[in-house]
Amino acid sequence: MANYRGRLQASRCVAGAALLLACGLAGCVHTGPAKPVATGTPAQPTAPVFAPVPVTPIGQANLILKGHKKNVIAVDFSQDGKHVLTGSMDDTAKLWDAHTGKLLQTFTGHKQAVISVAISPDGKRVLTGSDDSTVRVWDANTGRVVQTLKGHLRPVRSVAFSPDGKLILTGSYDWRAKLWDAHTGKLLRTVLVDKGPINAVAFSPDGQRFLTGSAVVASGEPVAKVWDTRSGKEILTLKGHTEHVTSVAFSPDGNRILTGSGDGTAKIWDSKTGKELVTFRNPHHFIVHNVAFFPDGAHILTMDVTAKFWDAATGKPLHDYGPMGRVAGLVFSADGKRMAGGTENTATIWDTPAVL
Repeated sequence: MANYRGRLQASRCVAGAALLLACGLAGCVHTGPAKPVATGTPAQPTAPVFAPVPVTPIGQANLILKGHKKNVIAVDFSQDGKHVLTGSMDDTAKLWDAHTGKLLQTFTGHKQAVISVAISPDGKRVLTGSDDSTVRVWDANTGRVVQTLKGHLRPVRSVAFSPDGKLILTGSYDWRAKLWDAHTGKLLRTVLVDKGPINAVAFSPDGQRFLTGSAVVASGEPVAKVWDTRSGKEILTLKGHTEHVTSVAFSPDGNRILTGSGDGTAKIWDSKTGKELVTFRNPHHFIVHNVAFFPDGAHILTMDVTAKFWDAATGKPLHDYGPMGRVAGLVFSADGKRMAGGTENTATIWDTPAVL
C-alpha cells in the first residue's frame, strides 16, 4: 500500500520499483543501491552512528498465494486481518483468505497493470489503481465494478481509503493527488504537487490530513507534503531527502510522519511543525521502498533487500531480517503479527518476527 486504519502498513509504497519498471512505482521491488547523500548537505539533525546489526533469516512462510500470471506488485491486509488483496502486472487484482490461502475473488477490467490496492475499513469494497490511469472501486463479495474514477492523466501509483471509509485518496504520476467521495465516485478536489510525480499517499489516523511523497524531477527536489483534507490546502513541506520519496506513513497517534527514500534513509518528522526528528541510515545505501510504524509507535520497520526494525526515538537498529529478495508492497496486519508481500507472481504471508 499505505490510510492508517489502525493498522501497520507500508503506505502504499508501490513507488520503490520506479527504477525497475521505468514508469515509476510498480512494485517496490528495486533492490539496487541508492545514490549516496550529496556531500555538503547532511541531514539535520545529524543522526548518531550505530553499529549495524547482523542479518538473520526471516523464517518460514505461513502461506504462499498462487494464482497471478505475472509479478505481484501491490498488497493490502483487511482491517480485521481475514483477507489479503493483491495487485499484479497481469492487469488483475485478487482477494484471498489470509488464513487458508483460498482465492475468493478476481477483479478483472483494468487494461494495464494494477499497481496499487486497498481494502475499505469495513471490508466490503476493494480499491485498485492502475497503469491505465484509472481507479476502480469493486464490490468485494461479487467482484463487480461499483465505480470507475477517471481524471488522472498518468498511472495511479498509490490509493487509500480514509479511516471512516467515506473518502478515497489517489496519487498519480501526473503530479496530482485527488480526493473522491467513496460512495458516489464524485471528484471533490485535486491538489497539484509542484515537485514531481507522486509515489505514495496516506491519510492521518483521524482523516483530517493526508500525505503525499514525490519523485525527483529536474526542476525540483524530492519532498513529502502534508495537506488539509477538507480544504485541500498545503500545511507542511518536508524537505531533507536527496532522492525520490518512496513511502509515507503517519504514526498511530498522528503526531509523527515517517518517510522512506531512494537516498537510502528513512526519516521521522513532527507532523505539526515539520521538524525532522530522527534519520535512519541504511549502511548499504539501498533504496528504502517501504516504511511502517508498529502499533506502539515506539518502533518502525523499513524495507530494502532486508526487513529492518528500528527504535523510533533514537534511530538505533534493533534487528535485520532477510534476505527477503524481491518483495513488493510489504504490508502488515492490524495487530502487527503478520506481514505480506509480493514475491514474483505470488504473494507470501509471514509471521512478523517476535523482536519487540
